Amino acid sequence: MKKRIFFLALVLLIAIGWWQIKQFQQPFQQKDIPLWQIQELENGVWELTSVEEPHRKTHAWLELNPKGLQCDTLVIMGGLEEGHNLAIGGAHIPNRANIVAIRHPINQFFQAQPWQEWGFFTWLQLPSHLKDEMRHTIGALQALANYVHGGHRPDPRFTNRVLLSGGSFGGPFPVIVTQLQPEQVAALLVIYGFTNYELVITRELTRQGMIHFKLASQDSHNTGIVYEMQALGVKALARILGFLLGNMLKYGYMELYLPHIYDTPIYYINGRQDHLVPSEAYDPMWDSTPDPKYQVWVEGDHIRPGEPEEVTMLVDQLHKWARTLDLWTCQQ
Repeated sequence: MKKRIFFLALVLLIAIGWWQIKQFQQPFQQKDIPLWQIQELENGVWELTSVEEPHRKTHAWLELNPKGLQCDTLVIMGGLEEGHNLAIGGAHIPNRANIVAIRHPINQFFQAQPWQEWGFFTWLQLPSHLKDEMRHTIGALQALANYVHGGHRPDPRFTNRVLLSGGSFGGPFPVIVTQLQPEQVAALLVIYGFTNYELVITRELTRQGMIHFKLASQDSHNTGIVYEMQALGVKALARILGFLLGNMLKYGYMELYLPHIYDTPIYYINGRQDHLVPSEAYDPMWDSTPDPKYQVWVEGDHIRPGEPEEVTMLVDQLHKWARTLDLWTCQQ
């Protein structure tokens, strides 16, 4: 009898835990998104602050049309460490429209809390922390998109057309903002984006683990049973962490949001030799994207926004595509 009660209690606990995980994975809705506010500082630097948690801050950089015209605005969110370099990536384009680059707000979280010092309970709360950081990231980007929308807040610098762009880990956030307010986004651009976080995280952790333990190089030491056991251990650990983290982040899968975006042109830029994003991590996005949709494949590995020539190439691609749709232009 005791065994039966214990078994039923265990099944009930597992069922409750699984239900909570499923609820945790539900996509974001507008009611989940906190408010952020913007203060213009100087020299095109803006400070963004969470209204409900003022200690949360990030920055954005504005590069206006050089002739001072009223223009459409391209808002770019890159990966964890990118910022001003994305804003100046279009400086070579004559009479360019406005560009705003926002630094990923989650960068503050990782800087303030080095993972090497985390304890057991901190790691246990990581899923909740990550989801909270992501909803605030959406809030910051949504506030920025609304701020540069000339129809919401009349401003001689901005028209009522805003283009949202996200690269790599910054890719899901413009998609989510566009799904929440599709009528306010003139175009959506996803650069080297990916879904299926479990697969992507597993691949990258395996690659980094092999490099860290010097198992990736092809030398005489990387043979035999010891090497095979070490490589197997790295792959097993990467798969476990990939499974856990991938399931934590399912609410960020872009295919949950893309089918609900309507009448918004969506453009994908991908690298042909991208080691991080296999077809299994891109195809679900493309397949779930409604028309009008476009894609281009460029030579090279995963995006490196720290390289000026790569940023220039990407902005050129965006500019060329946007002009075919008469977007990202200025009023004479």
